[in-house]
Amino acid sequence: MHTRVHVARQAAATAAAATAAAAAAATAAASASVGVRASGHSNARPEPRTAASGPGWDEIFISPARASQTSSAEDALIAGHSVVLLQLASRKECSSLRREASSFAADERKQMSESKHALDANHPHAHPEVIRRPATVVLGPEGRRLCDQLLLRGLRKCEELLPAVVPALLGDSAAGSESCFDNPRLTFTGESLVGRRV
Repeated sequence: MHTRVHVARQAAATAAAATAAAAAAATAAASASVGVRASGHSNARPEPRTAASGPGWDEIFISPARASQTSSAEDALIAGHSVVLLQLASRKECSSLRREASSFAADERKQMSESKHALDANHPHAHPEVIRRPATVVLGPEGRRLCDQLLLRGLRKCEELLPAVVPALLGDSAAGSESCFDNPRLTFTGESLVGRRV
């Protein structure tokens, strides 16, 4: 009789120990699961990206801290944290525009040197280092036509490489347009950047 009771007690103790072990294992598994889920929703910032580039274009960060945290060049451009340098013009086209602009600047400086402010060193127009004028004023008909072609080329290239950018920044203002200069829905800032007329 005593032997049976002893065996029964041992069996009960073994069962209790097994139950406790199972409970401990379940608790550990639950903790591990919670840990995995918590780490899956970590607030750690993604690795900052570098400026993007490709054949004929390079992204340039103008706000590196913010641009590097965006997911793409498109997002950074739309947010105004970067710009894109596009290779659009040939050497011949650049030389042509440079000649016209240099000729205009030389004429402007000549007129300024003959003005009443020529000897006034403090006057802002006496000896300007840079002549800033709209392209439509600086360039003749051929130069304006070439400049317009380059602007259109830039828009089309941007639509091809970064398709979300033009619609986000200009809407449909440039859609199907055959000119930037003569498009009444576009305007230009003082830095010759194309913008949408609101």
